[in-house]
Amino acid sequence: MTADGAMPLTEPQAYLSAQVLDVAVVMRRVDCDRKLLNELVQVLFEELPPMLECLEQSVAKRDALKTEHLAHAIKGSVGVLAAAPATEAARRLELIGHQGNMAAAPEACAWLLYELSRLVSALALLVEEET
Repeated sequence: MTADGAMPLTEPQAYLSAQVLDVAVVMRRVDCDRKLLNELVQVLFEELPPMLECLEQSVAKRDALKTEHLAHAIKGSVGVLAAAPATEAARRLELIGHQGNMAAAPEACAWLLYELSRLVSALALLVEEET
């Protein structure tokens, strides 16, 4: 245990913390409950694919309102997991939708998809380590 009472991070967790998500924050948010963390990750893994499919369709159709709402939902889902890069990418796409500037949406959507793929990989590694 560290001086602040947190569990020390393993090497992969330290890498993830610096790159994709803050593992220490996530663990505090779930009160170090690994079962709860696994449940949150499982829900994200189940809900994310259909949300992303709808998001890609809304961007392709230049539907600003739907893009804004879906990006907002994704931002909340990944924000709870202390995933700053994915949260920022979702925030950017949400803002683009809010402003109706759909010309910028495809690039922002691609960035979000990239950050989400990194997050999914990191979460899979984290859950694997925790079990």
